[in-house]
Amino acid sequence: GHDAIALTTKRSPGTSQLHEEAKLMKIRTKILALGIAPVVFTAAAIIGTVYVQKSGLNENLSAQFDKQARDECAKAAKDVYLMVRAQHESLQLKLQSDLNVASDTMESHGGVSFAEETTSWQAVNQFTKQPTSINLPKMLVGETWLGQNKDPSTESPVVDEVKGLVGGTCTIFQRMNPAGDMLRVCTNVEKTDGTRAIGTYIPATNPDGTRNPVIEQVISGKTYLGRAFVVNDWYQTAYKPITDTSGKVVGVLYVGLKQESIKSLRAGISDIVVGKTGYVYILGGTGNMKGHYLLSKGGLRDGENIWEAKDAEGNLFIQSVVNKALATKDGECDYQRYPWLNDGESQARMKIAAVTYFEPWDWVIGAGAYEDDFEGAKQEVAGA
Repeated sequence: GHDAIALTTKRSPGTSQLHEEAKLMKIRTKILALGIAPVVFTAAAIIGTVYVQKSGLNENLSAQFDKQARDECAKAAKDVYLMVRAQHESLQLKLQSDLNVASDTMESHGGVSFAEETTSWQAVNQFTKQPTSINLPKMLVGETWLGQNKDPSTESPVVDEVKGLVGGTCTIFQRMNPAGDMLRVCTNVEKTDGTRAIGTYIPATNPDGTRNPVIEQVISGKTYLGRAFVVNDWYQTAYKPITDTSGKVVGVLYVGLKQESIKSLRAGISDIVVGKTGYVYILGGTGNMKGHYLLSKGGLRDGENIWEAKDAEGNLFIQSVVNKALATKDGECDYQRYPWLNDGESQARMKIAAVTYFEPWDWVIGAGAYEDDFEGAKQEVAGA
């Protein structure tokens, strides 16, 4: 019995000690937890803040790079607009000078008069190609009949001399009727078959029923200076009315340069690179050239009608490009964003184009590039 009591007495302190140690462990755990919690919370807060800031930074950078893409495209489009405007102003001065040379040359040969004898013409409307038979008095410069020379290898009076002096095309027109239709009776402008375009005429009324601006201007006794359709192409032109002694307009003297033959300008536009792979292109804005490539990448698609072209989602994006450009003024830009899938590629890529319009030439100017041309830096930041 005493042994049992002694045993019990010896075990009690050990049990109490264990309880004390357990309490101490709980206190230590609480203290440790209390010490770690602020650190964990602070670390979590820092990580959360960094994540939010980085997410916001990425969004801000994305917006900045998108703006960079638009700005670079707009800069290229505006640069071309300014190039074309400068070329246009230079051409206006040259054409006025060329017209003065042509007028002086014609006057030095004795000026225009008409013989009593008439000659027959098969006059062809330059727009509709419809022929009309007509008899007109022979048109003379000095005492020389201008003739009916279609052969470029045979010299024609006045117009070939002017071409030798100024380098451009020259035509003498004769008035056909009171309406003011003007017949090419002597010219060095050539038709597509290589013959001189005599016998073609500018109608006073266009096929759509509107008054022809060239005829309307010269009939009123004023010189027309600007863009005009000549036989089968667009030219930068100058038309001066020819009057008789009473002041009546009896014909027109013309000089001009083919608009698409300005090689230095075309080369300068073609050399422009937008972003890494983008380029500048020119489309016709109105009339029968609406939506036609006037200048394509590398010149490979010049003349092609792409009015009905669709992007990778089936949208008529060229029509949108042209319509947006026509609404711009003084070189300001609008934008067209669209997905494009190249032949041989499996996935469409987004493109951005800045567009503007140069009205005197009816040029829709587009400068476009793939958006991913500008995303290299953005991807580096996102991966940081």
